[in-house]
Amino acid sequence: MRFIALQRDHIDHLYIALAYQHWGSGDKLVAIAKALRPDGLTLWTFQCNVRARRFYEARGFVASGFTDGSRNEENEPDVLYMTATCLRQQHPNVNVRFVVGIEAR
Repeated sequence: MRFIALQRDHIDHLYIALAYQHWGSGDKLVAIAKALRPDGLTLWTFQCNVRARRFYEARGFVASGFTDGSRNEENEPDVLYMTATCLRQQHPNVNVRFVVGIEAR
């Protein structure tokens, strides 16, 4: 199973079953969402979900806000991501630069 759920300019869910991971399904679904919402997209993910964060960052999403998790069901610290297009619209005087981070293992 693979699906993406959009609510206006927000990716509410992106789910790729384990059997379909690493086959480009997530790339294709995010590309479709970007095509449907050319003015930009937002999404939330948990701060501890390193794989998801790397996935979104590699596809042009920028972390734009962090919470302590007190507003979500899981009480898990989360992070708000935006595409650069969306970020520029909300903050037109901010110069968005992309930085690639590499973690030591």
